[in-house]
Amino acid sequence: YLAGKYDEAIVSFEEFLKKEQTHKYSDAASYRVGECFYKLKDYKSAINAFNIFLKAYGDSTLKNEVKYWLGVSQISLSNYPAASKILIELNLSPEVPKDLSVRSKYALGWCYFKQKKYWDSIKELDGIIKEKAAGNLKMYSLYLAGNAYNSIGRLEDAKATYIKIFNENPDNEFSDDALYWVAWCDY
Repeated sequence: YLAGKYDEAIVSFEEFLKKEQTHKYSDAASYRVGECFYKLKDYKSAINAFNIFLKAYGDSTLKNEVKYWLGVSQISLSNYPAASKILIELNLSPEVPKDLSVRSKYALGWCYFKQKKYWDSIKELDGIIKEKAAGNLKMYSLYLAGNAYNSIGRLEDAKATYIKIFNENPDNEFSDDALYWVAWCDY
């Protein structure tokens, strides 16, 4: 797994699970099977593996991480309504750690954006921005929120959001695109 040999890791984890269904690492092995399929971009198999995990190890401490990856796998197949349902349920859970909650909110914001539910997208993304998410996730959120504002014709809000990208970190990967969109909003 750590060497990036995901096909081999799937075989090894599945062999382990056939022998050790109740071992203390069985839930982790089951989770890794889904994660390996995801890394191989075999999203249907990832979804299947994550659903198997939830049936077998639904009480595991890894269940929320699995639900997140199940939602992200649905996003990868452009199944945004299914992904939204999973991510909303995850976001409502009080036991989700903050870092997972922030990633989940971003994924949900992306789902809403792709479904053209721009106000819902902005709401999720603003939550991340206000929580002062660290690093690139905040920049991703600002950029996507700017695009959502732009999509509904709120050009001043879009421009202000794009400008925040420069104010936060002028050397981030979105700066050039944000600069273009600031100019476009002024056009």
